[in-house]
Amino acid sequence: MNIYITNINGVGGTAQVAQNMIANIAARYFNARPMGIYHYDWPDEPDESRNARLDGIIAPLQAGDILIIQMPTWMPNPWTMALLDHIAAYGAHVVIFIHDIESQMNHAWANQLQGEISIYNRSELIITHSQQMLDFLRQHGLTVQKSVVLGIMDHPTKMDLGPLPTYKPVMTYAGPNDPKAAFIKSWNSDDVKLRIYDHQHDWGKDKNIDFIGWHEDSELLIDLRQNAGFGLVWSDDPYWNNYMKMNSSFKLSTYLAAGIPVIARPSLTQAKLIQDEQLGLLADNMADAQKQVLAMSPQQYQQMVKGIDRYANIIREGIFTKRALATALYKLFNK
Repeated sequence: MNIYITNINGVGGTAQVAQNMIANIAARYFNARPMGIYHYDWPDEPDESRNARLDGIIAPLQAGDILIIQMPTWMPNPWTMALLDHIAAYGAHVVIFIHDIESQMNHAWANQLQGEISIYNRSELIITHSQQMLDFLRQHGLTVQKSVVLGIMDHPTKMDLGPLPTYKPVMTYAGPNDPKAAFIKSWNSDDVKLRIYDHQHDWGKDKNIDFIGWHEDSELLIDLRQNAGFGLVWSDDPYWNNYMKMNSSFKLSTYLAAGIPVIARPSLTQAKLIQDEQLGLLADNMADAQKQVLAMSPQQYQQMVKGIDRYANIIREGIFTKRALATALYKLFNK
C-alpha cells in the first residue's frame, strides 16, 4: 500500500504555497508520494484529451493505495469529478483535505457550494480546517462520516530566523492591496505604521504606510520577524469575514511561524486559541487594534513573543498537519 497526495502547480500565490507545504509534510512524515496537478485553462477540452490527462496523473495508483486529494484543485468541478471517476476505477482509498471552500471565498462563486459538497461526498474521510467548517458542510449536505479537524495551518521552515522580535508600533499585512483589505486605503494613523507587501501606490502617498514589495517565503519570515511588529489577519469584506469564521488563514500561521503577535477580530476561527495562548490581540475594529498596539509596553510585547516562539516551533515543524494525517490514516481503517 502506497500513500499519494495531490499537489497543484501553475496557480501561484498562497494557494499553491500552502498545498506544496502540506505535500512536503506528508512526504516527510508518511513517505507520501506527490501526484502533480497542473492548473490549465481549457473550458472546451475534449473528453478524450481530458481522460488521457487524468489517466496520466493517477497512473501510479494501485488497488488499496491511499490518495489524499488537496482541495480545491482549482479546476472546474466537472474536471475534479472526472478525476474522482478515474480514481474509483483503481479501487484506491480517497481522503479529501480541504484548504478552501471556493464558494465561501467570493459571493460570485456562491452557487458552486453543492458541486463542491458532491465532490467531498466522494471521499471516505474528510479533513477540514475547523469544527465550524465541518459543521457548515454537514448542514449543507456533507454525508461523509469519518472526519478530522486540522485546527490551524502549519508553516514549516528549518531556517534560523534570528533574535526574537522587539516591540514596534507597526502593523503588517502579508499580502497586496485587494478588495478584502479595504482598510489599507483608509489608513489614518500617524502613530501606528502600516506595512504592506505590495508595490507603491499613489493613494498611499503622505500616509503612514510602507510598501515593501513581494518577498520569497524565506525572506518574508525574516522580514516579518525583524520589522513587522504585529501581523494583521484582517478584512473589511463581510463575505470574507464570514468565511474567516471557519477557515484557517495561511497569514495566521505565517505570522506565528515568524514569531510575531497577530491582530484579528474576535470572530476569527482561531480567536479562542489566540486569546488562550496569548498569541496576539483581538479587536472589534481597526481603531481599537491601533489603540491596543500603542498601549502595549516593550516588556509586555517581549513576554508575548517568548510564548509565541514556543508555540511557533510546533507550526514550523508541521506538527498540526502530521497529527491530522496520522489521525486520518488511523480512522480510515477503524471505526
